[in-house]
Amino acid sequence: MIKEAVARGELAKLLLGEPGYRYLPKGSPAPGDTDLAAVIGVLYDFMPESERPRVRDEMVKALNAIVGTYEGLEPVASSILLESLRKMRNRTRFGLPLDDLAAKLRDSINAFADRLRLDKSGIGASWPDGRLGDLHRLSRNTVDLGGPSFCGESERGRS
Repeated sequence: MIKEAVARGELAKLLLGEPGYRYLPKGSPAPGDTDLAAVIGVLYDFMPESERPRVRDEMVKALNAIVGTYEGLEPVASSILLESLRKMRNRTRFGLPLDDLAAKLRDSINAFADRLRLDKSGIGASWPDGRLGDLHRLSRNTVDLGGPSFCGESERGRS
């Protein structure tokens, strides 16, 4: 399914876990219908080396397409986090434009901040400020790995 999404230019649908593109491996702890870490891991580790430039271009295109949507916030945040983790561990990575994606994600998080605070679905149930709290956690983890922050300084202390 993952290779088909790349071949069809539908990586955004895969990252969003749209019907027909939900990916939840057996035993996955992911709270939703799609395990983003598993999807992105497959893209990194199981795509042939010859496909890597095309997959990178498709990832950049997909991430830029969804970063401005409410549903796209978590996939973009997870992609930035995982790319930063792979860089820190000296593992193969795509070379995503992390600073650019983080700036766009920060703008989107700010635009959706009120809705995120009220959203107690999925992982948001664990945070007093809903899904916004989890995005702050992901941003802090990304910074700890040497990646860019995607939550503004004024928002950092709220989670």
